[in-house]
Amino acid sequence: MALSDTFFMPLPEHQHPDVNEIEQGRLSRTLSAAALLAAFTEVLHVFGGGASVWRPISESALADEPRLVSLAVWHMASVAMGLSIVALGLGALPRFAKQSRFMVVFVSIMWIGFGLSFVGTALTQPDGNAFAQLPQPILLLPVGILGLASIPRRAKTPGVS
Repeated sequence: MALSDTFFMPLPEHQHPDVNEIEQGRLSRTLSAAALLAAFTEVLHVFGGGASVWRPISESALADEPRLVSLAVWHMASVAMGLSIVALGLGALPRFAKQSRFMVVFVSIMWIGFGLSFVGTALTQPDGNAFAQLPQPILLLPVGILGLASIPRRAKTPGVS
């Protein structure tokens, strides 16, 4: 039995809202919502975070190596979010829905991981006020959850009775 056969629990397809949309050649509303929320988050990251996070890091008195690594990680996050917006957007299109299923799962888990990394960071801070300073999970986690919720499960798993 392949991982692809066991990853998704069987669920009658008529019970999943996006299955009918795919069959009728319509955009997945759930995945479109994930892509739009991801795009909104990217805009906030680039323009809002640029002023409050990127600029202070770039102008800080940190040693070169941690300063440059921090800036590179900032840009890596920007690129990862941008590419995942494309992946979620393509996955929402009926033409690519079935082919992009595992890409959507991967990207969704990545966004959940992003959100949980902020939760973990906040929980490990001694002052207990880090959640007020790190609101990112409010936007990151829903993107991943919506992405996973958009995946139609198969009604029947081949080779399994």
